Amino acid sequence: MSQHSTHTLLISSDQELPSTLYGHFVRNGLAPLTIVAGVPAAFDMLSRVAPRLVLLDLQGIGLQHPTLPSTDTWEGRELTHLCNQIQLMRPDAKLVLVTASHISPTILAGYEGVAGIINRDTPLGAWPGRLLYLLGEGSPPANSAAGPRTAEGRGS
Repeated sequence: MSQHSTHTLLISSDQELPSTLYGHFVRNGLAPLTIVAGVPAAFDMLSRVAPRLVLLDLQGIGLQHPTLPSTDTWEGRELTHLCNQIQLMRPDAKLVLVTASHISPTILAGYEGVAGIINRDTPLGAWPGRLLYLLGEGSPPANSAAGPRTAEGRGS
């Protein structure tokens, strides 16, 4: 469990994901959890609060395919720009992408400033431990419970 509270911002229009994660986040020091639907609302919130952790749900922001696109595609360039804007607004925050599939390390490498990814298939109870690890407050997660490479991080 985290020693202190970590403000977490979840950018997602998915109604189910926040409600299922909330209890896990509160119990593990990742609350308060602020949820915004859409990119404009995210920028507005980022101008008012300073979260330590920003979760960007690719499925919940309306990408054509809720997987991490290659940075040499139009959608990938748009997502790279969005990640860069978030990092410019809140450089101390760890940005984590929530994806619907496994990610190639080659594709992830194109997203500078992204602390890591977490797969929607990762058991919800495992999310706090993985996210605390990305914040430098926990042990490396055991990927075996959720399958190989379902959550990765670049470390602190």
